[in-house]
Amino acid sequence: MKANGDLHAVVLAGPGHRLYPLVDESHTTQVPKALLPIANRPMVCWTIDWLLLNQVQAITVVVDSRSFSKVNHALMRAFPGLGGQLSVHMMGEHQGTVGVLLDLGEKASAKEQTNFLFVPCDLCVRWDGLLSQMADMHRISKADLTCLFVPDNLLSCKADDDSSDADDRGDSVIVGIDDRTNQLVYYAAKADVEGDNVVTLRTGTMLKHPQVSLRLDLVDVHCYITSRDFLTKCALLRRPELFSFREEVLPALVNPSSSSKTSLDQQSLRIQPFILKPNESGDRQSDDYCLRANSICSYLLANRTLAKQFNDTRVPGTCELGAKAQVGQYSLVGEHCRIGERTIVKRSVVGPHANIGTNVKITNSVVLDQCVIEDNVKLDGCVVGSKVVIKEKVSLKGCEVASQFTVEAGMSIKGEVLGASRELQEMFD
Repeated sequence: MKANGDLHAVVLAGPGHRLYPLVDESHTTQVPKALLPIANRPMVCWTIDWLLLNQVQAITVVVDSRSFSKVNHALMRAFPGLGGQLSVHMMGEHQGTVGVLLDLGEKASAKEQTNFLFVPCDLCVRWDGLLSQMADMHRISKADLTCLFVPDNLLSCKADDDSSDADDRGDSVIVGIDDRTNQLVYYAAKADVEGDNVVTLRTGTMLKHPQVSLRLDLVDVHCYITSRDFLTKCALLRRPELFSFREEVLPALVNPSSSSKTSLDQQSLRIQPFILKPNESGDRQSDDYCLRANSICSYLLANRTLAKQFNDTRVPGTCELGAKAQVGQYSLVGEHCRIGERTIVKRSVVGPHANIGTNVKITNSVVLDQCVIEDNVKLDGCVVGSKVVIKEKVSLKGCEVASQFTVEAGMSIKGEVLGASRELQEMFD
């Protein structure tokens, strides 16, 4: 794997509203998003593993003040030998990605790295050569900004109505690419144009870029490489009213209005896409994956995908399995679990210290740590928070259960959010 010593990776660990009720800022006892487990490991650790595999020499994890101590402690335990290579940075109150960019730009002159890699803490990647190829394109073309786009058929999670989970989050985008220069000349969220099904390209754009390919099948996974100079010369970053880089700055840079001063930015900046290509067979079932776990649907998908990577440690020796209990080939069980007789776990992840009764069926689900599941319970397509108690003869399908909630005996529920504030749920939906 090629060294990427010129990259300073910035891992953005936001509040995780889309993962409510598993992540709930109103409860200080709950884990922050960065430490929410995927396949029984904090999600941010999977991102850091990918960066280390690609020999990135400097990694900064950006968190808010409420998460700082927990994330810092967890990372120092998970990566004790990294020393100054890994650090945790506390973002300011109400500071968005634009503010983080500016902070790093001010400190960049003291760093050896010449490029910054921005990546979300929920990005899970195992794709041979992806980062090195993206970084090489950025270096060779001397780009100011390179954006990673992934075809939606490689990572999208489909809801019951067959709509894309990425569409609902606003991550599905329409991009225009100059065929001759591979420059990004149009960018918009699909949700912003679906109302009238019209994509408008300015006359000035068409005159300057007469050969443009429009792609409607891509997802912006919030992974960008920027030059150090970009952080200092992009005037748009210094507009105080701007908060989100992806939602506000990037569209304004690529699609400036004719009267906007940002047109000066676009004339002097080179912004280019890097589009992930499927393997030669085009098989989604291969070992390659590039996905985000930034919603309940995609969190389930990430757990199922990463659980497949374990071969010999699916059931640790500290677990107690009853007679005729079965843990399927693509399932994973945490340390110190008790699984009762005739219980079946299929395509699911069970967290550590779970106590599961007899004749329980868990399918396509994620059960976090320290849960108690009594006898004759059925879970299908559910996400269950930590320290949940599910009493006997409960049947849940497609449900999300908040941490420390108790589901009373005999209940049969489909597609509900249990134990969460209705007001907050409606806000995050």
